Amino acid sequence: MKSQRLSATRPPLPAARTSAQGIRMPARKIAVCAALVGALALSTAPAAQAAVGANGNYINSLSRYGHLKDGGIRVRVQATVSCAASNGWTNLRLELSQSIGGTVYTAENDRDNEFSSPLLVCDGAPHVVGMYIWAASGQPAFHKGAATLRANLGAYRSDDSFFSYNMSKSITIKAT
Repeated sequence: MKSQRLSATRPPLPAARTSAQGIRMPARKIAVCAALVGALALSTAPAAQAAVGANGNYINSLSRYGHLKDGGIRVRVQATVSCAASNGWTNLRLELSQSIGGTVYTAENDRDNEFSSPLLVCDGAPHVVGMYIWAASGQPAFHKGAATLRANLGAYRSDDSFFSYNMSKSITIKAT
């Protein structure tokens, strides 16, 4: 006696697609796999850094990378900042810290809206400010690898009150 398997009829699968290796997968499985891969990619992407500041004065972002120049004597970094035209003297300071031979070295550079060349533009709009940060006297040269970039935006308002905003970010120094 032969046995028979009875089953309910199921609807036909959507059109199948063939991959480069010849494996056939239903379109629904491909869509689900693509959605999962996309969600995984989004969950591992770095979160955008929020702007820091108020009243037209913001550190909008810091660069992800620094670029070595002159054998590590200086590093090129960038910050995007906005500062109000109504400010008095306004200053942007960038500091770069890196561990070299087990010691953390920090060097800095400034740009302001009155004395530096080029001037820090304060018109309320965001501006990308590029700066070279020079290794301090007696400090070993910077090298490729992890570092920390800090920004401080400070200014005197027309009423002589002072404000200051800070942002810090881990960056990677790369050779150019």
